[in-house]
Amino acid sequence: LRIAPLYASIQETQIRVVLIEAQERILAAMPEELSYYAADELMARGIEVRTHTRVTEVTPDGLSLEHNGFIPSFS
Repeated sequence: LRIAPLYASIQETQIRVVLIEAQERILAAMPEELSYYAADELMARGIEVRTHTRVTEVTPDGLSLEHNGFIPSFS
């Protein structure tokens, strides 16, 4: 990710960016083709894109997701 050089004390392997969307695709108000293009571009840049996913709880330890998923924080 391009943000790594901005934070010298953080190694690139420690950075994880996850985009969570409850609907079937990101940018749902836009044409389908543009929505899928945007998701492909984000994933090509190392960003995880999770659709059909809802956050049910936020704690200092991370995010709880619907259907027993969990994304840990790195605090």
